[in-house]
Amino acid sequence: MHIDIFEFRDPGAFLKLKYQALKEAEPGVSHRYISASLGFKSPAIFCQIINGRIEPSPKTLDGLARLFKLGGVERDFLAHLFILRKIKDNRIRTSVLAGFFSGHGIGERVFSNR
Repeated sequence: MHIDIFEFRDPGAFLKLKYQALKEAEPGVSHRYISASLGFKSPAIFCQIINGRIEPSPKTLDGLARLFKLGGVERDFLAHLFILRKIKDNRIRTSVLAGFFSGHGIGERVFSNR
């Protein structure tokens, strides 16, 4: 199943779906496995990232990109999604997204609430 990160506006929703897809493909995958793969001892870290309690570092974003097989632009967009999570004004969010898409040569996207 292909999950297009550019259709998402919430990094947690994207990571949940990618996690579920990875778990279906590789049944041994768990939050503990993901957290350990990112270099954390606590299995709760991945869940806290998904739920917005922890902001991932650039190193953690690189680890997530590797685990979920994201390309460079997709990894950058994931980083932007975490930034957008902090912005409450929808006009600013839309402007930041439009700037990202035009700056990366990506055509107009329909903005959803995913």
